[in-house]
Amino acid sequence: MSQLLNLEGRRFGKLTVLEQAEHRGGRVAWRCICDCGEEKDILSTSLTSGKTISCGCFRRATTRATGKTNRKPPYIKRLRSIYSAIQGRCYDKGNGGYKNYGGRGISVCEEWNGEHGESVFIVWALENGYEDSLTIDRKDNDKGYSPSNCKWSTMKEQQNNRRNNRIVTYGGKEYTVSQLSEKINIEYGTLLNRIDSNWDKKDWDLEPNL
Repeated sequence: MSQLLNLEGRRFGKLTVLEQAEHRGGRVAWRCICDCGEEKDILSTSLTSGKTISCGCFRRATTRATGKTNRKPPYIKRLRSIYSAIQGRCYDKGNGGYKNYGGRGISVCEEWNGEHGESVFIVWALENGYEDSLTIDRKDNDKGYSPSNCKWSTMKEQQNNRRNNRIVTYGGKEYTVSQLSEKINIEYGTLLNRIDSNWDKKDWDLEPNL
């Protein structure tokens, strides 16, 4: 007989496991509390497979938004694509964006990683301003992907924010503009203006005069 997998305290999507519940038809179930406050007994296999990620409120919300019950909403495909792109640029060394992301230490938080990371990410997106016209954006481009550091932005806002993520070479090493600003003690806006005005490249090998 296989040992019971203890799920107590673990989180699956919007659900947190409180304790083991009575078996349902000979199958193991767990008492869970949803982020909406409702408690429900859910089969162990439904939790670990990712089949169930809420008490039902998540499905009801997406159904109301689309009026469709027989297939996944169209935006789920887009969110899965966004999630895959995030993972790729953070962890796939063959990805074209890896150099400016995973290559400089940008990662995805534990909550959005692992077996149920995609489902948790989708729930977060739909509860935090996702719209088909928006793109995911990090508030601080020197930090990774997490609920506290991500938001949904217009393309114009995204392009403006990417200025913080520009890579420059100084002393033979690569830095973001904000990293270099801190290293050489020049205010961020001043440094960015110098870069945009074609600051003489020889200055990159010298400590600039303040």
